[in-house]
Amino acid sequence: MFLISWRSAVPEIGHLTWNDYLNLGPLKAIDVVREIAGIDKIHALGFCVGGTILSCAAGVLAARGEDKLLTLTLAHHHDRLQRHRRYRAPDR
Repeated sequence: MFLISWRSAVPEIGHLTWNDYLNLGPLKAIDVVREIAGIDKIHALGFCVGGTILSCAAGVLAARGEDKLLTLTLAHHHDRLQRHRRYRAPDR
């Protein structure tokens, strides 16, 4: 198992574009994992905002015709999801 974490932009990386963020983050990580593990395709799990970033990376891979993901699972933080479910809009 390999794990990476996203990072909010700080001034030092504020010049990076979304493409840079994808290429230097999840897309690079996918290639590194494949190389270290000696495999062609990986199982990937994206959690919360990481899932958003990973789903964008998966879209880039698909657009490029690069078949590097065996599975892609997107998850959300349970407590936050529960709070959203309990919210009810006020009656008008």
